[in-house]
Amino acid sequence: MSDIIDEYLDGIKKVPKGKKITPSSVCKAIGKDPASLKRNRIEKYPYLKIVFDTIDKAEEERQKSNKQSVNPIVHEKRLKEKYKQERNEFKMLLLEAYAREVALIQRLDELERSLEAYELDRPLKLLKPHE
Repeated sequence: MSDIIDEYLDGIKKVPKGKKITPSSVCKAIGKDPASLKRNRIEKYPYLKIVFDTIDKAEEERQKSNKQSVNPIVHEKRLKEKYKQERNEFKMLLLEAYAREVALIQRLDELERSLEAYELDRPLKLLKPHE
């Protein structure tokens, strides 16, 4: 029985960082079927309570260590980098908008010149109202 408990405890250590420590992830880490460790089996196998309590505590500890590992300076640098990247993206969008506006202004100028040339070749004839 202690071998089984030790096996599951080793599985807790083998769960990859960044992955939540759950009974399923512990089983996968030691190569067992994830369905082999279910909370409804505690009545039949009382030693599983130790395993489940240890899994819960390990996950709590991992969550605490993840929260504590966020250094304020590192966090500030990440935010700074994120905002810098967003600023650069907005600059690119603004430059693209300016380029479209310039292209539209050039096209409008081209069409106005074309219209002037057309009007010079064919002056508009004003219709006389019916008498």
